[in-house]
Amino acid sequence: MLRLALSPVWEKLFPDGLACLLCGGPVEEASQLCAACYEKMYIYEGPGHAVWEYFEAAADAVRRLKFNDNTALARPMGVAMAGLARDHGIVADIIVPVPLHWRRQWMRGYNQSALLGGVMAYYLGIPLCKKALKRVRYTSSQMSLAREQRLVNLRGAFAARGELVRGKRVLLVDDVATTGATLHECKKTLIEAGCVRVITLTACRVS
Repeated sequence: MLRLALSPVWEKLFPDGLACLLCGGPVEEASQLCAACYEKMYIYEGPGHAVWEYFEAAADAVRRLKFNDNTALARPMGVAMAGLARDHGIVADIIVPVPLHWRRQWMRGYNQSALLGGVMAYYLGIPLCKKALKRVRYTSSQMSLAREQRLVNLRGAFAARGELVRGKRVLLVDDVATTGATLHECKKTLIEAGCVRVITLTACRVS
């Protein structure tokens, strides 16, 4: 209904039809990717819950979402993550995104993991709880660090609100898992705050 009501405006904005968020090719739905780009997003088949390998189009999508303000990518990525959660029979009481430190979120303008979690919450009917977990310590970039160094770097970086997570089953979501150090520290913090179970799910994972 909304699309029909706005069709004159829509045609002015997209005179040649809707465009793929990655390559600019034609697509049928807003905020979607074309078939060619989906074919370049390789399904992750390793341990843990992730939709794609962090490679080619999937890695490009994460980088654009994370660093290039292409927040519209959160919709197709979040829908795919919700589909994976359904396929794997994941049950949770709340969805908790991996938080950014307030300084980093202020500089970026948004938390990409919270955007993904919001899409998942909508499609799964599970509440998004952005305040359940907080990053209380600003840490240096993890990119050049090995897993053990990352674990040390993240020690004490997160705090959970017990009144929001105690006795809950949590679905912890993030955009990409590299060594798993961030997810490990978040999970540990949530369990210590009284969560009965924490399942992690990411859009991409580095093999």
